[in-house]
Amino acid sequence: MNGHGRSVPGLSPSFPKILDPLWLMPLLVSLLAMTATARAVDVPLDLSRAANRGFVDRVAGDGKGGWSDQGPTNSLTQIQPGAFDSGGVHFDILNPQTAGAHTVAVLNGANTPTDLHQFTLSVPAGRPDPVRALYLLHTLVWAGHGATGRTFGTVQVHYAHGPAVTFPLHVGQDAADWWNPQDVPNGIVAYREVNGEARVGLYLSRFELPAGRGRPQSITFETTNGPTWIIVAATVSDVWRRPLPQGSGPWTVHADAQWKPYDQSDVIVRPG
Repeated sequence: MNGHGRSVPGLSPSFPKILDPLWLMPLLVSLLAMTATARAVDVPLDLSRAANRGFVDRVAGDGKGGWSDQGPTNSLTQIQPGAFDSGGVHFDILNPQTAGAHTVAVLNGANTPTDLHQFTLSVPAGRPDPVRALYLLHTLVWAGHGATGRTFGTVQVHYAHGPAVTFPLHVGQDAADWWNPQDVPNGIVAYREVNGEARVGLYLSRFELPAGRGRPQSITFETTNGPTWIIVAATVSDVWRRPLPQGSGPWTVHADAQWKPYDQSDVIVRPG
């Protein structure tokens, strides 16, 4: 409206409200986040030399794996190899057709003995520049009751000069058990499936790397030999302030080629 009570052409009556800082701030934050994601340069790290098991275990408890050596019904059976995106972060999952039977790194755990207590991945030269973040696609097995708060591993980022930067990883903070996964502060549920025994999943975690240290040379992952830590993929990026999806929310199954409704109309529930 102008001073004479008439509408000004081209301006909505709500236009002054849109200029309110309380309205503008969420919009600006979203635009900045979208810009950061759009310009992010993600470089997946090569996990092939560290990978020691596959996604599916054929024989439970034989000490050979794959996965957590709990048999074919308690494996990660549906995940697809190759490019994997979550929250705008780009990973590369090893393909058994090109990488062989070993596609994931299963570190030694109290209930899943392996020969892998630690391994180091090289950070390739060139892009991204600078390297400001490490993103992990990973999960934990045998990290259920009583494990919350325990340190399950460390990540050490090595530079050409100066000490390494160390991140201790904790159950319930950076990841949690793969059964019935729920978001934790630094671990969103990035992948879900239902195997033969439970709803299971993988977590996406991010770690901010310090500015002014130069380019990382390598990254070492080491287990505490408690919960079984399984790393599926790792990526370095020039952006860490990007919006990751928050709140895993309820998980539902819809009828499709894999899932069929079960008619329980004839079920009689007796008191007591």
